[in-house]
Amino acid sequence: MFKQPGRTTSYFKALEVIETTEITENRSRTATIFTDSRISIDSLKNVNNHSYLIEETRKTMPTSERTNWTI
Repeated sequence: MFKQPGRTTSYFKALEVIETTEITENRSRTATIFTDSRISIDSLKNVNNHSYLIEETRKTMPTSERTNWTI
């Protein structure tokens, strides 16, 4: 069970902002999301964790990579 939905919501929202940011130059972009929450990091890496926010955050990350972002 995942007990930190607020932090995960923050990561998800940050990824949404990154994904929708329009930059006219066609070069690679880098964004770094800092956290001190080991629980959140472990939850994102744990393939057996299927909570809604964790799944949505995982789905957003590859989309960001397709839009020339490195997260």
